[in-house]
Formats: sequence, C-alpha cells, structure tokens
Amino acid sequence: MDSEFQSFRIGLIVVDARLPTALANSLHLLIVKILDFAFCLKISLGIPEKLGKFALSCGIYLMYETYDAHGITFQYPAEWEVNEQMGEGEVLITVSSPETSFWSISLFADRPTLEAVVNTAISAFREEYDDLDVYEAYASLCGRQTLARDLEFFCLELLNSAWIRAFTTPDFTALILFQANDLELTVSEPLFKRMSQSLTCNGAGLGDLGERWS
Repeated sequence: MDSEFQSFRIGLIVVDARLPTALANSLHLLIVKILDFAFCLKISLGIPEKLGKFALSCGIYLMYETYDAHGITFQYPAEWEVNEQMGEGEVLITVSSPETSFWSISLFADRPTLEAVVNTAISAFREEYDDLDVYEAYASLCGRQTLARDLEFFCLELLNSAWIRAFTTPDFTALILFQANDLELTVSEPLFKRMSQSLTCNGAGLGDLGERWS
C-alpha cells in the first residue's frame, strides 16, 4: 500500500484507505472541532448525525458512549477502554485510549480538601519525574470552580502534558486527571475537553458512599 494512503485508528476515528493520511487527519480535526463547538453550545440541529453521515461517506466514523454510575455521568470515545478500581470510601474510573492517553476521575466519599488531593497527585508526579513543571490554571466543571494545575514533563524522550482538576460536591470530592504525550496531544486534547465538559454530578444515591465503596 502506498505510504500516503493508510488504514488506521486514532481514538474514536477510523480512517480507511480511500483517503490520503494528511486529508484524513485534516477532516478528523475539523469534524472534532465542529462537534465540540456544537456540544458546548448545546446545539440540537442534527449536527452530529449529519456530520456522521458525511464522515462515513469519507471513510471516517465517530462514536461515543455514556458512563453513568456512582452519581456521575460523562461521554467518552467508544473505542476507549473504561476501568473501575474500588477502594475504601473511594472509586477511580479511568478511560484509556488505544495508545497511551487517558482521562480519569477519582471520587472520595470523605470529601478531603481540594488542596490535599491536588498536592497528593502532584507529589506522585514529582516522585516519578525530576523535570516536572507545574502551572496554575483556571477551570470549572459540573458548574463548580475547580482547583486546577497543568503539568509538563518528559517521559521516554517525549514531552507529556497532564491536567489536574479538583472540585467538591455535597457528596464527594472529585479529582480529574488526564494525560497525553505530544505525539497524541492534537487528537486527545479535544476529546479530553469533551469528556470533561460532558461531566455531570447528579448525586443520586450517594448518601451511603462510604458503605457502598468499602
């Protein structure tokens, strides 16, 4: 097969041999940006369906699933893998790409302070990476202001970016962490944004978190 025409997968995008790689990547980014814009404005004009039909005609298709458990919901790429780890009074939900990028959310029933969970996460990075750079950031999730930090570090000679976001609800403290290296960042970052912006905290049945997660 000509090296300029490839079949490959990037996150929730599948491209077949009918498109040159460069054109497929350009269409991929354009469609993701339009979907993200429509999603942010909560536009309900059949845009995802229309784009989906167009994408299929070009050899591209987009799919996503909805996670709904532990009092939270969010959307994630259908080809990414979801994993849950339960601990005493806490749960970690990780959504991993077919490559190395991932998005995760930890819920703590005992509602530790935002500073405590963020500092603990940063300390874990410092133990692994001597060249860690930490930057203050500002973000809101679930209608709440977060304590936010952006991180950069090198791993296996690749620049990696990680984002830490923490907020508190009446039922739990949430810590969101997502990470990608510079080779995957262009594709993964808009997906991270969509997953984070789709997050809702409904609080249903969260009164017994400590018992249910122990």
